[in-house]
Amino acid sequence: MKKQIRKAFIASITVSLIALVTSACSNAKHVEPEKETTWKTDIYIAGSERNGYKHVAKLWKNGVPQVLSDGSNDTIAYAVTASGNDVYVVGRENMGTVGTAVVWKNGVRQRLTDGSKQALAFAVTVDQSDVYAVGKEYNGSKDVAKVWKNGVEKSLSDGKNFAYAYGVTVAEGNVYVVGEEYNGKKYVAKLCNNSASAYSVAVYKGQVYVAGDEFIGNIRVATIWKDGDAQRLADKTSSYASCIHVCEQGVFVAGGQTNGNKMLAKLWKDGMPHILTDGANDGYANAVALSGGEVLVVGYEDRENSNGSETEVAKLWTNGVAKDLPGTANSIFIVKSEI
Repeated sequence: MKKQIRKAFIASITVSLIALVTSACSNAKHVEPEKETTWKTDIYIAGSERNGYKHVAKLWKNGVPQVLSDGSNDTIAYAVTASGNDVYVVGRENMGTVGTAVVWKNGVRQRLTDGSKQALAFAVTVDQSDVYAVGKEYNGSKDVAKVWKNGVEKSLSDGKNFAYAYGVTVAEGNVYVVGEEYNGKKYVAKLCNNSASAYSVAVYKGQVYVAGDEFIGNIRVATIWKDGDAQRLADKTSSYASCIHVCEQGVFVAGGQTNGNKMLAKLWKDGMPHILTDGANDGYANAVALSGGEVLVVGYEDRENSNGSETEVAKLWTNGVAKDLPGTANSIFIVKSEI
């Protein structure tokens, strides 16, 4: 807030000058102090919910659900971002038995593929006026990693091997895409900027952070790479890292690790693990974001029903405290704006 400007007059010891000063003050304009800036925070979560037989893509804004499809086709929302007054969600919609990559802008669907081949979009980001979505499309024999810029597609792999693009970000004009490609023997993590990678990418103060997993022997190990240098987040039992968020407060990674019987949803802060689920059911942490002093993680838990079936229950953990949402939660994006 700007400092208030005050006009001060120094009175002399004479009555006449005191009167003059009083007159001058009465004629001066009163300067009101500027109002303090107030902010609002909107929390967007993308996911899906079953309507009985099909998945229905959903977007929650501050806990209020918005259905993105009419339920006639299987739809899933994998990621959400926002820019200005526009909210973008990407995912998949089935046309019959064929999945199409789609983006919803403010709830209005746009197909990125024509439905002739299997495809889907995993992640989305916005840089100025450009919208980048990444995912994959089948070429008849192999899945091809794809990026769509403003709806125009570009292949990131040559189609000779199975390849997938899972995450995208833009920093200082550079577009970073992460994914994986099968080399004939195993899947190899890829960053389409000549560095190792996996499912999620962030750039902070010029350094590139990537989250994913790597097989160490027969164990899948949650791993992050900082400018290509690997840091293992877990050992002994299978684990994964699905999302990374880097800021002044630290390096936050959402993922999970088995306890031998069940998958436990986890959050790592600067490499230190925090368990989010109690192990009664399989739990998965899919994404993490920060809002002020709060750490928000989304995912879901597979709850076992009395008849042996399972129900997917979306989760929002705020500083480790869980709140239930119906369905599954795959992505979170937080917008702070001036009121």
